[in-house]
Amino acid sequence: MKKIIIVPMCMLLISIVPFTVSAGNEETPEIEDKTGDARPYLDVEKIWFREEEHNPDFLYVTMKLNNPSQIAPKQHLYVKWMMNGEYYSSGLTIGYGFNNWMIYSSIEGLTSFGEKYNQTKITGSFNKEEKIIVCKIPKSAIGDPKIGDVLTHTHAQCFQRFGLWGRLGFSPKFREIIFLIFDLPALKVLDSAPDILQDGTCGYGKDYVVKY
Repeated sequence: MKKIIIVPMCMLLISIVPFTVSAGNEETPEIEDKTGDARPYLDVEKIWFREEEHNPDFLYVTMKLNNPSQIAPKQHLYVKWMMNGEYYSSGLTIGYGFNNWMIYSSIEGLTSFGEKYNQTKITGSFNKEEKIIVCKIPKSAIGDPKIGDVLTHTHAQCFQRFGLWGRLGFSPKFREIIFLIFDLPALKVLDSAPDILQDGTCGYGKDYVVKY
């Protein structure tokens, strides 16, 4: 007598259909990074994306740092991703002008220093007690993502500029090369999350699937 084996349809689908994890909270963040490899106010712990069903026109990007600071000047705390072949980012800059000390913004199209891009001022929050910074981004400023669109190549760069370099806006890569030439990496003024890989390329976190 032959045995009949019944495989539940849900198990069969899981085994043959690839899927992308969509997190959206601190327990299952898109990006995690070891701490202690940068100054505490630049040192990334976790980053996650989320949306709200009752407020679907916004994307929230939350960054948890080792010990964020509003005092240290010329900080750039940015999360980056790709969607539908375009580059996007959002974040907070601190300490460029006394009249506007903290600036939240989102960027569309920037891939390298000197390139043209679209930048939009957005709103955000800074909670030192919880060690988190949140960017509230209008979806219209970041390609107007639709349900099912995927944010890929998720990663972050937190870095600090100094003096004339900061004013001129030199990129972290230029500054990193100079630091390596003069053997200054111990200053720990740059954190990539996830870490830069051994071949020099950027590591990436998990994808995020747009829900609303």
